[in-house]
Amino acid sequence: MSPALLTAVVSLAAAQWSTYNSTPAPAPAPAPAQTPPPKPKPAPVAQPQPAPAARPQPAPAPATAPPAAGSRNAEGPGHEEVNVESSEPPTLESRIPPVSGQEYGVADRFEIQPGLGISFDDPFLEKFVPQLSLGYHIGEQFYVGLKGGYALSTSAGNVGACNASGTTCVAPSSAQLQSLPGAMTVIAFLEGGWTPFYGKVNLFGEKVLHFDFELLLGVGGVLAQTPPSPDGLVAAASGFDFALGPGIGEHFFLSEHVAIAVELRDYIYFATEGGNSVQNQLMFNVGLSILLGSGPPQG
Repeated sequence: MSPALLTAVVSLAAAQWSTYNSTPAPAPAPAPAQTPPPKPKPAPVAQPQPAPAARPQPAPAPATAPPAAGSRNAEGPGHEEVNVESSEPPTLESRIPPVSGQEYGVADRFEIQPGLGISFDDPFLEKFVPQLSLGYHIGEQFYVGLKGGYALSTSAGNVGACNASGTTCVAPSSAQLQSLPGAMTVIAFLEGGWTPFYGKVNLFGEKVLHFDFELLLGVGGVLAQTPPSPDGLVAAASGFDFALGPGIGEHFFLSEHVAIAVELRDYIYFATEGGNSVQNQLMFNVGLSILLGSGPPQG
C-alpha cells in the first residue's frame, strides 16, 4: 500500500473514532418507581372499660365453736346480725333479729330464791316478810318446792293506841300490834307451779329480756294471832292455822343462772282460835333466783 493511501485510511479511522467518542451515551432508563410497602395497620388498642360497681357481699359469719354441753343455745344472749348489703344505717329489725325458741332452760335444775314479801291492802298492819324458797323444776313447765318466811309487822299510818276516852293516842306497842286483826308471824308452804308460756321483750330497742309466766299454789300454814272479841269474853290467841297461797309469778332472766323473780300472792288462812274465821293477806314478793346446774340446750 502506498504511503498516501495509508495516511488517508488512518485519517479516516481517526475521524470515525473521534465521532464515536464525541456522541454522548444514551442516559440509562430511570428505574421504575419503587412502591413503598403498605404500612401495617396499628393493632386495635383495648380500651379499659369501667368495671361494674361491685355489690358488697355479706361478711362471712365468724366461725363459732359448737355449743358446749349444757349451753342454752348456739346463739347466746345478745347475738346480733347486721345486714351489710345496704349502705344505709341498720334498722331496728336488723339489729334485733327474731329469737326463736326458749333461750334459758330450767328443766331438771334446782332453784334457790331468797326474797322479801311486802303486804298491802291491810288497814292495820304493814308486814315485811324475809323469806327463802328452795325448789326443783320438773321439765320446763312444772315446779315443786318449799317456802318459808317470818313477818315483821309495823302499824299502818292510821293505827294508834288510845286511852278509854279517845283523847290521847300513841303508837301501839309490839304486844298491841300482835293483838290486831291480820297479825301473823311464821309462814310455811309446800308449793307447786306451772309455767304455761315463755316470752321475750326488747328493752330500749337494743336488748332482749327473756321471761316466763307461772301459776302458783301453796299449801301449808301460818302462825297467826287472833284478836280478842269486842266484848272481852274471848281473849287473844295464837296458833298455827291451815292456809292456801295461790298466786302468779314471773322470772326475768339476767343470765343462765340468775333471774329476778316477782310474785303476787294471796295468803288465805282459816283461823280457829277464838272462833272460826277466814283471813287473807295480799303479798307482793320479789326475790333473786339462783338456778343451779345447766339446763338442756334450747332451740
